[in-house]
Amino acid sequence: MSFLSVVESYWLHYTHDRDVYTLCIFGTWILNLSIWITCNLPYLLIDQFRLFRQYKIQPENEVDRREMWIQFIRSTLLQSLNAIPLWYARPLFVWSGFQARQLPTATTLLLQFLWFNVAEDFMFYWVHRLLHASKWAYRHIHSIHHRYKDPYSVAGAVAHPVELIFNFLLPTVLPPFLAGPLIWGRDGEGGCHVLLFWFWLWYRELRATEAHCGYILPWHLSQLGMKYLGYGGSAAHHIHHSQIKYNFGSFTWWDHLMGTTFPGREDGTTSPPPPPVDDKDL
Repeated sequence: MSFLSVVESYWLHYTHDRDVYTLCIFGTWILNLSIWITCNLPYLLIDQFRLFRQYKIQPENEVDRREMWIQFIRSTLLQSLNAIPLWYARPLFVWSGFQARQLPTATTLLLQFLWFNVAEDFMFYWVHRLLHASKWAYRHIHSIHHRYKDPYSVAGAVAHPVELIFNFLLPTVLPPFLAGPLIWGRDGEGGCHVLLFWFWLWYRELRATEAHCGYILPWHLSQLGMKYLGYGGSAAHHIHHSQIKYNFGSFTWWDHLMGTTFPGREDGTTSPPPPPVDDKDL
């Protein structure tokens, strides 16, 4: 019996008498909040107790621990408010053909996950680059996120509401919701399965916290082989926060194509890190 068959067996037993879309809505809210806390809390403890300093990108810099915990509490409260838009999202789940019963084939799951990564990185890169290309957008919107030149994990969620919607939320949720209507169809296996959607949310938050954490740890996705797929991780994104005009994507595909990769080592870093660029240099 395959791993997917075991998962499907337990899943069907748990969900057989539950409404599909109620499960999608409330399950997504609870899981998203849990993902946010569990992905960020380990990094907060690492910074709080000054652990793994040998892996810190800029070990000479100290995190403002009081501000770090305040931002964590504030962002956790904001994450809990996702219940409000999710409550009204039932028609969207229905329209997109979300699935919550039998799992699709392994091939469909893999192809949809690949689509999520490619589509999300395309949207993230170009919205992100637009926020830098427009001086007005940078100064009034994106500069809030760039107040951190040496970021820590929770700093990834510190942003203007416009950016939270157009650069974080939409690139993350649109690919799963459009998978059925645009590519696979909304019937049968076409729509995104809610388990794949939840896995995607976890994976996406894992990447976001890793990118902003300020460390290059041995168990990071970039260190476990994803750098060979073009994933920049914390090394590349840390450079972006200090240099501003480079490394716009989560993956490096569009940066290489558009000539916006930082001219340092292949992983996007230099040793020592270059001095931060002043926002006024934009």
